[in-house]
Amino acid sequence: MKTEHRPGRLKALLFSGAAFILLSGCGDNGPDSALYQKKCASCHGRTGEGMRALYPPLKGSLYLDGKMDELPCLIRAGVRGAIVTGKKTKNVRMPGFPELSIDEMSSLVNYLRQRWGKGGAAVSEQTVGQWLGSCP
Repeated sequence: MKTEHRPGRLKALLFSGAAFILLSGCGDNGPDSALYQKKCASCHGRTGEGMRALYPPLKGSLYLDGKMDELPCLIRAGVRGAIVTGKKTKNVRMPGFPELSIDEMSSLVNYLRQRWGKGGAAVSEQTVGQWLGSCP
């Protein structure tokens, strides 16, 4: 029995396999996404769209790009009052998450930045720990 090789079919299989590996280990299927879904999605939405006038969307948030060093403090302590997101100011009541470890906080900050911010190099646990150490 002779086996016939089809280059097009092989490329399609390789592409499908690579896509599956990439998508299953990161993006919306990885542990960072699970942490976001558990702690943040009920208010900010599964896809970060926010919830009308109550909770701000994450895309375009100044904290994901311009104020990264304040983000861990905001997540740990929560927010009570006005917060600027994009071009809007919202009055919010966000609970704090003081139970998050530095590892979890670092994962969450990096996930938020990659998913809805401008991306960039990952922030180390050491840097997140320093930022947390300077919280008011």
